[in-house]
Amino acid sequence: MTATEAGTAAGLRVAVGSVKGAPGVTTFALALAACWPAPGAVPRVVLVEADPAGGDLGGRFGVPDVPGLAGLAVAARHDTGPGLWQAYAQRLRVGAEVVIAPASGRQAAAAVAALAELAPRLPSDVDLVWDVGRWYPGSPAWSMAVAADEVLVVCGASDASIDHTAAFTAGHPLAARMSVVLVGQTRFREPELVAAFGVPVAVRVPVDRRGAAVLGGSARPRRGWSRIGVAAAARTVALAMHRRRATPGVPARTPVPAMREPTRDGAR
Repeated sequence: MTATEAGTAAGLRVAVGSVKGAPGVTTFALALAACWPAPGAVPRVVLVEADPAGGDLGGRFGVPDVPGLAGLAVAARHDTGPGLWQAYAQRLRVGAEVVIAPASGRQAAAAVAALAELAPRLPSDVDLVWDVGRWYPGSPAWSMAVAADEVLVVCGASDASIDHTAAFTAGHPLAARMSVVLVGQTRFREPELVAAFGVPVAVRVPVDRRGAAVLGGSARPRRGWSRIGVAAAARTVALAMHRRRATPGVPARTPVPAMREPTRDGAR
């Protein structure tokens, strides 16, 4: 039984990915989970490494991938009740609960594909952040975007990265729930970026070497680390999502037309 079936608040589902050449998807997804506000009936968030190319966080933080994504994919075939996500998550020192994926792309892709098939039945008793890596034609992680309430497309500040992202987002069927996370400084102004992307820019993430080191596992978090840089940017996005969820009359999940996967050049 899902949270919705039980009559409780359904968790928010957020997919974080990129199209081509964008750095920092996993770093921003982890910052989002670490700085996530937890009001009301959904007291927890779980970050799920769902990148078919393989997980990074186990290696970054020196933790095993058991319990993790592979075990979750097997268990979900028989158990879709509350508590499933937490049972396969591990708490990292940045404060985030994470379902660790195998580093092997073959194993990770198989687990993501299995979960994608089960997506409609998966429990929604917690908020979920899906780190889906790079979207590419045939990616099993594409279903995570279709099922998500919010889709964040991470984009680098280079002209090439902006061009690839704009080719993907402009006019996209998921545009109503999509926004761009821009990493680094660019020569373009906000109105120009919004016009090119066709979707809002959720936040501009500053260059933050200390925050990146903390989220990369090479430095320990110090007091106040989550109030500046990439962590502060992630919290800004998380708070905006919670405000949208709390707005009366706005459905938690909006209908989506037939989907087309990204083509090899990033266009639809």
